[in-house]
Amino acid sequence: MVAITWIDEYQALLALPGSGLRAPADLRGKRLGLIDAEGSAQRCLNFILLRAGMKPSQLNWVNFNSSVHAMLALRNGYVDGLFAADPLMTALEKKDDVTVVTNLRTLKQ
Repeated sequence: MVAITWIDEYQALLALPGSGLRAPADLRGKRLGLIDAEGSAQRCLNFILLRAGMKPSQLNWVNFNSSVHAMLALRNGYVDGLFAADPLMTALEKKDDVTVVTNLRTLKQ
């Protein structure tokens, strides 16, 4: 028996407007916040980095246990970028609080 699960949610790499982060390669040496570091978020982010020709070791990872802490860390400059999923991703994007650097809805970078 083979089982496949898929959660259809919006996942994206986010930064504050004016941060200078425009592409995944701009994250080299930066602090990146990640929620659910042991789950699908880590695997999805590794895919984004691989497509950008980067290794996970080229970032400084900051793991969060809650969306609230991750959002506050981004707003207060504790992290340079944040990999987030819905509902946090959509809420921040609708408020124009963030810039989407890249997302997993499309294969475009």
